[in-house]
Amino acid sequence: MKEIGRLLDRFLGGAHFGENPVAVPGAPVNPAAEDELRQERRVAQERLVADLALVQSRSDKYFHLCIAMTAILFLGGCLLVFINRDNVSAITALFAATGVSLTALASLVFKFWKGKVFSGTILVLVRNLPPEDLREVIGVFAGRLGDIG
Repeated sequence: MKEIGRLLDRFLGGAHFGENPVAVPGAPVNPAAEDELRQERRVAQERLVADLALVQSRSDKYFHLCIAMTAILFLGGCLLVFINRDNVSAITALFAATGVSLTALASLVFKFWKGKVFSGTILVLVRNLPPEDLREVIGVFAGRLGDIG
């Protein structure tokens, strides 16, 4: 989530506050300035899409790794319970050890799941929104990042 926050902050870093000097009503229209502004927005949007896709790819890998580790730990615990079914103290120790491990892995799975969903949602919006509306929407998501993380 911190990496997503850095990407959104970098995207919003060049924010222009106040009216857009190109679009001030009554001001003379400068087509070259408008085209340059559109091009800058498009480039920033494409860079954000590429960066978010990379974050989502990494998040997917970590998510799948946590799921695999949880499944291996669970299956290993089941096997050890079956092997030591007559030894109550061994089973008690096994549940104490794997319970803590499974809880830690479950919290990591949920953390990666939230990051995966959050980055995926932003990625879909960034790909489908016009560059003119993107900065405002990303600002809302950047503000919500603290609530989610």
